[in-house]
This record gives sequence, structure tokens and C-alpha cells, in this order.
Amino acid sequence: MKYCNAKKRSRHMTGGRKTLSAAILAAVLSVVGGMAPALAQSSTSGTSPAGNATDQTPTIVTAEDVANLEPMSPGFTSMELAEATLEQLPMCLEYKITGITLRVIITPWFVYYFWTPHVEHYSPDLLAMSHAELNAMPWVEYNALFGEAYKQVSNVLFAKILSTLFGLPQTEIGGGRYLDKGWGKHQAVQFTESTIVGNPVAMFIDAFTFKGINLPQPADNSNQNTKRSNPSDEKQSGNKSGGNRGGRTPSVGGQSSGNGNSGPQVPTDTVKNWLSSWANGNTNWLPIFSQNLGYTQVMMMMANSPVVQSIKQLMQQIDAALSSINGKVGDSPFCPVNATPFEPYYLSGLDAYAWRLGYPVADPDKSLTIMNPLSRDKIAPSSEEDYGKVLFNLPPELVKFLTPRWGHVYPREGALDQPDTSKHGAVVAERGRSLLAESKKPLNRIYRIPKYIMNGAAWSKMHPVQTICHRNIANTGADIEKHSRYAWTLWTSHDCDLFRHGIPIVTVPIGPIYVTPAIPE
Repeated sequence: MKYCNAKKRSRHMTGGRKTLSAAILAAVLSVVGGMAPALAQSSTSGTSPAGNATDQTPTIVTAEDVANLEPMSPGFTSMELAEATLEQLPMCLEYKITGITLRVIITPWFVYYFWTPHVEHYSPDLLAMSHAELNAMPWVEYNALFGEAYKQVSNVLFAKILSTLFGLPQTEIGGGRYLDKGWGKHQAVQFTESTIVGNPVAMFIDAFTFKGINLPQPADNSNQNTKRSNPSDEKQSGNKSGGNRGGRTPSVGGQSSGNGNSGPQVPTDTVKNWLSSWANGNTNWLPIFSQNLGYTQVMMMMANSPVVQSIKQLMQQIDAALSSINGKVGDSPFCPVNATPFEPYYLSGLDAYAWRLGYPVADPDKSLTIMNPLSRDKIAPSSEEDYGKVLFNLPPELVKFLTPRWGHVYPREGALDQPDTSKHGAVVAERGRSLLAESKKPLNRIYRIPKYIMNGAAWSKMHPVQTICHRNIANTGADIEKHSRYAWTLWTSHDCDLFRHGIPIVTVPIGPIYVTPAIPE
């Protein structure tokens, strides 16, 4: 039986946020197979996705059904992701000096005082993907390596949950939509998965020094060819229109796919066992996964990138200016971000208990926000919010309620009453990011806690089209991809003293002095 989350909760203006009892009832109905469609059949007349009257049975259209109509576009490769992110780095970095810190080094022989700049900047630490099916990620290599294994492990996990809670038989996870005229002709509750993983360009920030870029060699020695390639060779093998720019696609289960070096082969059982252990708290990443996802190729491309030289020249100018006030900057112009390229931080399929069952299983502690029609967790383009302020001249809380919105951050689940898949994908991506930004991990949620505090975030869309960075994910556009696959580079904010030896005494705020442009709203 294909499980399609068909909860009919709406957060439109006319309905506001439903009562707690209604939300609980919807959560229960969503789990019991066909009960929600049966109830809708008895009270409403069904419609097709195009709006034409059919029989009394509501139409259930899954993303898998749509995907079978035509071949799926390949998405983007690891090399394309790395190249696009590096190109955006100067515009998305928002490097600024926000203060100058007095620090002291104390030894038995002397006491040394010095000043060092306090800086803030963004880093492309994560990649957020929204997709209707577990095995339909837009990142080519990632989907080839993890897609099928991820779906199988998630199905087993979710079946255990349903069997334990409700005694239901084997149930397959799937995304999709549920349409009917019972509540409103624009109602379309859809379900989308959220996947957040480490962006490979995160290596760039931690490895950058004033002398160049010092990227670590991969721990796995299965691929001995780690010699830096000739840039001209890379240009000849690259393809600006897409395709396999990393040199190969991953090889899983002993079968090689792609051109050239197929990379180390990864047995399917190895991937499945690792995903199962990840759901149980294991965070030991296998180096062979990184090699399979194109670590070596991405590393060599970044080492030869012209972005290294442009940023190096910019930071050396800052170093020269600071030396006049006895300022120290250390070896790197960037804050340590402790990023982990390629590794998953959030996999909604393995967080099925909360992500699938939804509220009140998900975010019961956010009930006041969820039930409040004037809550501030709205996701919508900034232009629409500004338009509402001019038009109505009303309090901000009421303006947010009256102006169009894509969705809300809470509850953090996969279901949403939003017929536009691009807007739905953006809301789901923001919900996943919100989980990672929690200072304390919510109960019953499964995800990896980042090693840094996510004080701020910005987004640049990677798929289906590339856009510049924006603080508001809704400002990155609403281009629709036929197979409901979307991806954004998630830039997170970091701040630090550039020279971190000794003991900080006081930080004097200045500026901020922007070294690179500010990220627009």
C-alpha cells in the first residue's frame, strides 16, 4: 500500500490555524491508510488535478506516478555544485569587520598585549534538498549512492513505527498530493522529503590560508590517483551544459556507471547498514563515500580555482592595514566552521516518526505558535510583506496574516497545504534548517547536531535554476521543476577573532566595515 500523507490541515487566511483537537484528529487519520479519503468521499465530490469532476473518490496523485510519465532530468553533479558555490562565494560571503579585540598572552617571561579584528562572514556549510520521493534527490552522485538504500531503510523503519503504534501491515513510504473540493478548491495537501547534507565547498573555508588553500587528502586510499590535475585538462572534460563533470557517477553494488574512473565500488548493503546506524546515532562517516561522491575531483578543482587568488589578495590588503595598529590576523582570514562535506545532517525519511505523523507528534512544544494565526513563523517573499505594509498600514502581526504566504516553519513535518511544489520545497527546506538551528535537540527527532551555532542563514538556489544569495529563502524564486526536486546552498553565519591565541580582554565594536557586499534580503 502506498502511504500518502493526506492530512487536510490548512493555514489559509480564511481558516486560520485549526484547533488542537482537529490537528490531533488529522494526525491520527493520516496514519490509518485510507480513512481520510473515505471520509472525504462521503462528504465531498472528488476532482482531478485539473479540476474536472470525476467520481466520488478523491484523486491521489503521487510524485512517483508523475515521474514515470517521462525520463527524469539528471539534476546536478558534485563538480557542478562545487563550481557554482565557488562562483557565488564573493557575493555570498558577506565578510565584515564588526570590532577589534584586545587579547593578552601571558608567559613566565613576559606579558604581551595585541589587537586583533573581530569578523563575521557566511560559509557554504550545507546543501538543503527538497524532493517528493526518497530516491529522487536532485544531486546526481548523492542519489546514485544513497537513493535506493535510503528508501529501503526508511520503509523498514516506518513500517516498524506503524506496526508498533497501530498494528498496521507493511506500508511503503511515498510522497504525493491529495485534492478535493471539500474545504476549498485551492486545497492541495502535499508531502515532501527534506535532506540536508554537508556542502563539499565547506572544505574551502576551513582549508583557506593567506598562502593559499591547504586541502586535506582523503583518508581512504582506495583511489591512489590524488595528483593535482592540469587545469586545461579539467576544462576539456568539463561541460557547461551539465552532465558528468565530476568524471564519473557513483558505483554502487559493484556496478559502474558513468565515464572514466568509476571510483571505489560501494556494496548496497554497506550503504544500508550505515544509514541504519546513522538513525541510531552513529556519525562515523565512511571515507569511501566521500571518494564515491567526487571528493578528489572537487578538491583538485578548488585548489586551482581563481577564487583562491582573488580572496587571497583581498585579505592581504586587510592584513597590511591591520599591521599599522599592531593587529594580528593569524594564518586564515576565516573563522573555523568545523564543516563536514558530504555527510548528512538531516534525513527526513529516517525521522519518519515526527516528519510523517506530523503535529502533535512533531513540535508539541510549539502549539501556541502553531495555533496562532498571527504567528511570526510565516514564510513568504519580502516584496509581498512590504506590499502588505503599504496597502493596509496595519500592525505587523496582522499584515503578516493578511498578505500571501507560502507556509509556516511550524509544525516541522513534510505535509503542507501548498499546491506549488517550488514553494512547498522552500518551506520544507526552511523547516529542516530550523531543526538544525535548535539550541536543544527536540525529543523524538533524528538528525545530526552541527558543531557550530547557526546564528544566521542565507540561501542560494542550486536547482532547478541558480540564483544569488538571499536571507529569505522565498526570495530565491519559485521556478517549478517537473519532478518536484529542489536544492539550495545553505550559507551559515560565523564570527570570531582572527587571531585566537591568548585570552580575550575586551572587544570594541566598530563598523560594521563590509569587505564584501552585504547579502540582500
